[in-house]
Amino acid sequence: SEGKPQIFTTLRNIDLNLLTIFEAVYVHKGIVNAAKVLNLTPSAISQSIQKLRVIFPDPLFIRKGQGVTPTAFAMHLHEYISQGLE
Repeated sequence: SEGKPQIFTTLRNIDLNLLTIFEAVYVHKGIVNAAKVLNLTPSAISQSIQKLRVIFPDPLFIRKGQGVTPTAFAMHLHEYISQGLE
């Protein structure tokens, strides 16, 4: 795949719901906030993030106070996803 990083190929094969949840956690800076916005339980959000952590061997988010901070990889992933979900 010329010019397309591996991350792009992987993204095409992921359940869109997982990407939507990732984006909500990213934008709203927390699992509880994302759960409220998406009308899901925090547990469901956490499980989805866990699935993504298996797909991409990265923690994606680091707990910080009441919320979470994205890892460098998560910031990179967000760029690709936000372009794809527009």
